[in-house]
Amino acid sequence: MTVGRWSEPWWAERATGLDVLRVVPWGTHICHFYDTEQDLLDILVPYFHAGLCQHEYCMWIVSDPLDRDKAKAALAKSLNNLDQYLNSGQLEIIDVPTWYAAKGHFDPQRVLAGWLDKLVLARQRGFEGLRLSANALWLDKHQWQDFLEYESLIDDFISSRTILAICSYGLQECNASMLLEVMARHNYTLVRRAGAWQVVENSEYKHAREALWQSEQRFAAAFHTTNAGFLLIQASKGIVLDVNQAWLDMLGYRIHEVLGKRVQDLDFFAELVNYEAICTTLRKSIAFEIPEVQVTRKDGQQRVHSVYVHKVNMQSERCYLVTVLDITEILQARRDLEAALAREKQLADERDQARIQLVRLLAHEIRNPLTALKGFAQVIAVQTADAQTKELSNKLTKEVDRLSEMLSRVLDAFRMQAGNLPMEFSRVDLAKIVESAVEFHRLKATHLLELDLERPLWVEGDGPRLEGLVRNLLSNAEKYSAPGSVIKVRLVGLAESALLSVHDQGIGIPAAEIDRIFEGFYRASNIAPDGPSGEGLGLLLCKHTVERHGGRIWVESEVGRGSTFYVELPLSAGER
Repeated sequence: MTVGRWSEPWWAERATGLDVLRVVPWGTHICHFYDTEQDLLDILVPYFHAGLCQHEYCMWIVSDPLDRDKAKAALAKSLNNLDQYLNSGQLEIIDVPTWYAAKGHFDPQRVLAGWLDKLVLARQRGFEGLRLSANALWLDKHQWQDFLEYESLIDDFISSRTILAICSYGLQECNASMLLEVMARHNYTLVRRAGAWQVVENSEYKHAREALWQSEQRFAAAFHTTNAGFLLIQASKGIVLDVNQAWLDMLGYRIHEVLGKRVQDLDFFAELVNYEAICTTLRKSIAFEIPEVQVTRKDGQQRVHSVYVHKVNMQSERCYLVTVLDITEILQARRDLEAALAREKQLADERDQARIQLVRLLAHEIRNPLTALKGFAQVIAVQTADAQTKELSNKLTKEVDRLSEMLSRVLDAFRMQAGNLPMEFSRVDLAKIVESAVEFHRLKATHLLELDLERPLWVEGDGPRLEGLVRNLLSNAEKYSAPGSVIKVRLVGLAESALLSVHDQGIGIPAAEIDRIFEGFYRASNIAPDGPSGEGLGLLLCKHTVERHGGRIWVESEVGRGSTFYVELPLSAGER
């Protein structure tokens, strides 16, 4: 089996209209040597006739001995409906000065850009590609080297695009050296010998074709030795041209039951994919894939296949290469893995719930004596007249409150880790929430709080959690800045979000540690051993709360000059 070129757009083979060279792929550059006007017409009229009939965009650049009228008259004899092609714009006949010397001189780059523009226009208008021809008789001798360079450029340019080109050269204008130079820059050369047209193939191009043939042989070897199933189908009739043993083994068939049959008549193929669907899909694309298909083997066993269909050409015949992989075991292994992961997640969830229940129980058991201690301290403060005793009572009350807050944060951290920290979202005014948190901290009277609010700023959020977020940031600012210093709180509205900032005049955070400040149980290295205490969960909970609200939190800080924490939250849809 010899499989032809992969049918990328530039490899699709086209009929030339010429008896001497019937079919060539896109990207072919042909040289045509002529003596007479009739030599030009013998080649170019059938060449353009074929292109127009194949729905290609055609451009004929004419020069002496032909002009536009002669070219039209010759084509009109071959095509009854020439005016239709001209009026629709599918055919352009242009004289040399208009195309090659539009600005009074020959510019290779400008001409190449013009061909590219024409090709883009052709594709936009739904044509198969661009078919062109030009005559080099207009050249002056001093332009010859420039034109040879242009021919080399256009040979590379054409080779990777949906373009066919014939370049015509007058034999009377070319010496032997010029003939060889021209032939070396084209894939084929057309020349009349003893009254008959003959084709001379460029040796480099011939070597490339031979290399392609060897590549096709390697493909054929891979076709029959790979573990993947391959089926080659003739596109026009749906006939199975070849099938490899891997495919037969997957389906349980023998080769005589498949080879030469129409795929429409094969029940197992209908299970894989509808053939009409293949034809329809591959008219607009090169390939398509069906990741999973349920298939019944000849012996009745159910399997799952992955199917990939690709267009190829085989000896100028459009074909479909169907590749199949049996993924039954892979899917079963994936299901087993997913089930194992689900069981592991369930066990992990159960462990997390057990830990949370334990922490809740401990928190409850600890809060009861704490509540009693706070009550006793408050009673002592009321009943005693001794100032020192009152002060000790107040300190005890504050420590009990601090311990209660710590228990709440630890419990929230466990819930957060388990992914079930409860939040109830509604439309809330963030300005009111920030103001409430600030007023709560003003009651402590340990710092000067400056508040700058833009109101209202509506967000979708959990009000209590957001207030806890602001309180955590304020507590953090108070903890690491001197009593009596200023803490600035600012809330402004941006285009689609609200931006909250809390700035303190505290000890700051080392630059190398800023990325870690939102980790759990992390304390900056510049905090003194006898400095502020804390469990290191406040900023972790802040980060989690902000992210649950679809926002982001970050900090800017300088050691000894304080820190500014920023929180950005999206505004409600109606506020943007």
